[in-house]
Amino acid sequence: MKTTLTAVSALLFGMSPLSAALILPGTLDIDFRDGTWSGANGNQSFTAGDVTAKAYAFSVLTSASLSARLGQNATDGLGVDRRGGLFPGLDDPNEIELNERLEILFANGSGTSLAGIWFTQLLLDDSGLLPGNQTESAIVQLTLLDNSTVDFTVGGSEANGNFFLDFGANRNVAKIDFKSSGISDYSVAGFSVPEGGSTLAILGMAMASLTFWQRRSAK
Repeated sequence: MKTTLTAVSALLFGMSPLSAALILPGTLDIDFRDGTWSGANGNQSFTAGDVTAKAYAFSVLTSASLSARLGQNATDGLGVDRRGGLFPGLDDPNEIELNERLEILFANGSGTSLAGIWFTQLLLDDSGLLPGNQTESAIVQLTLLDNSTVDFTVGGSEANGNFFLDFGANRNVAKIDFKSSGISDYSVAGFSVPEGGSTLAILGMAMASLTFWQRRSAK
C-alpha cells in the first residue's frame, strides 16, 4: 500500500503543514550532526547504534551506478558525495543532489514512533542557471514496518534552509529514502519529535473542538 501526503491544509495556514522554516534544535533524537556520525565521511555505508546510512549515485545521462560516499558535518548533517559522472566537481559532498540517494535503515525498533525529519540547506536556488528562483525540493519515501510506503515532497524557501517535515503522526519506520529533483540540493540533520505534538494532529484536534462547539451552539 502506498500513501502520498500533500499540503492540503496550506489553505488554512498560508503555508505547508509539512514543512516550516525553523531554528534547528541543538540536539535531535537521532542527530547526524553528532560527532558519532563523523566516521561516515568517505564511507559508502556507516552504522551508529541501530541506524545505518548508505550513499548511492547514478549517472545523469545513462542512469548507470556511480561511486558514492557519505558526507557529514557538524552543522548540516548527512549528504552524498558523488564520485565521477557529469560535472563531478560541482557536486557538494555534504548535500543530496540530482541522481543521488541517501538511504537510512532502522534496526531493532530504532525507527519506532518517528514524528518527522529535520532538513538543512533546503533553499530556493539562486544559481543563475535558470531564470528566476527555482524551488528546490526534497523527495522522501518512508517504508514502514508493515511494508507500506508514505511519500512526501518538501519545498524550500529563502528563510534559512532549515525545515521540519512533520509526518502527521508517529510512524514506525524501517527505511527512509531521500532524493532530490531538478537542481535541488539539501542535507539531512536528523529526526526529532516536535514539542506540542504533530502539526496535523493539532489541526485535527482544533477542528474537532470547533465542530463540538458549533454543535453545542446549535442546540
